[in-house]
Amino acid sequence: MTMFFRKTPNDVGNFAVLFQLNYNFFQMLALKVLTSLGALIGTLVGMYLGNIYMRECLALTSGGFLYFAINALLSELKEV
Repeated sequence: MTMFFRKTPNDVGNFAVLFQLNYNFFQMLALKVLTSLGALIGTLVGMYLGNIYMRECLALTSGGFLYFAINALLSELKEV
């Protein structure tokens, strides 16, 4: 349900901009489908590469979390 409330204003805004640019309804719908297909293809490529490079992805992600946690901890220690 929250996805509906988050995506609906975005889609209405996109249609309003395309309407101002004198696109007809079918052109707007085709552009929406095209961008949705791009998101789907990006998701599939990400899943494929994530399965191949699982160790590297986990190392990069955990390293990022450690960096942010240590950075927050050190900034709090500097204030004391």
